[in-house]
Amino acid sequence: MTYIREQISHNTPPNFAVLQLLSAVCDVNMLGPPDAASAADHANYLKVLEWRIRNAPIPDSASSSSSSSYPSPPSHSSPGTNDITTTSSSSSSSSPSPALIQELYKLSTLIYFHRTAAAKYLPQSPHNHNRLDSAAAEKAADRGFAILSRLSSCERQFPLFVLGCEAHTDERRSLVLDVMAGTEGSDASRSLNYLRLLLHAIWAQGDLAAGSTGTSTTGEREIGYGEKLAAVFSHCSVLPTFV
Repeated sequence: MTYIREQISHNTPPNFAVLQLLSAVCDVNMLGPPDAASAADHANYLKVLEWRIRNAPIPDSASSSSSSSYPSPPSHSSPGTNDITTTSSSSSSSSPSPALIQELYKLSTLIYFHRTAAAKYLPQSPHNHNRLDSAAAEKAADRGFAILSRLSSCERQFPLFVLGCEAHTDERRSLVLDVMAGTEGSDASRSLNYLRLLLHAIWAQGDLAAGSTGTSTTGEREIGYGEKLAAVFSHCSVLPTFV
């Protein structure tokens, strides 16, 4: 007879406000570009959506466990980028602060918004069409990695994947892998092998693109964020859920 040991879950509860905003970002990406008549309204909607993500509050139940603020990394001053409402937290421990995990989820949603919906549908500078959304995504990523460096584990796969996609250096990639390994060390954790394989595929794509930079005489276009994810996901027998 097989016995199943019951355990109380200590996973960070989801922030439903941020999940709803992430769902709205996914809806925008699924619907595609608006027609010319509604382009202005669509752009205004995206600007409001970005503001809502940046200012999404962390529930009191999460922030009550925090006691000191984490150091913010140097900000990237850029027109069109705004400060992100953050929450304070205690230092790294074997039991990560719920406030930090939920902050990571919010930052990851903001990064995903700027890399997908904003990059495709918001009006950009004619000289550098990704300048504004890239700067905002990089600023959020810097904050996200500052938080991740204080954690020994993170049971939420979506922030790990989004930040992993922003890990363009060996140091940041090692940080993501270390947190994943720490997460798998928990008795209640599932294997993150699938997520690890996806990140290695994303990193390989990024390294190949970086290696071809400067050889634009062929006229080849750089692979976009969404195209890169689609190329990797197209080889998955089962689509990842990142829950």
